[in-house]
Amino acid sequence: MPLSKQFTSGLLVVQDGSNETAVVSPDPEDKEIQNFNTNFKYVGLEEVAEALPKAAGEEPTGLTPLFPSRFPTQNSLWQA
Repeated sequence: MPLSKQFTSGLLVVQDGSNETAVVSPDPEDKEIQNFNTNFKYVGLEEVAEALPKAAGEEPTGLTPLFPSRFPTQNSLWQA
């Protein structure tokens, strides 16, 4: 089931670290000083699936759960 029109194949949510200007205070649990000025990035799983073979320097072999009807062609990456 699509999450939305923007994320039809799923969603990966990542926290991208700390932003400037820092909002520094002790963590309530362990009292460690932390920057609480952070935010999140949203990436469609389709983008992740397309980037992984390229990042690994290899072509996908077999089916992918995101696109079960697509097969890789020789010397090419997954085609939309």
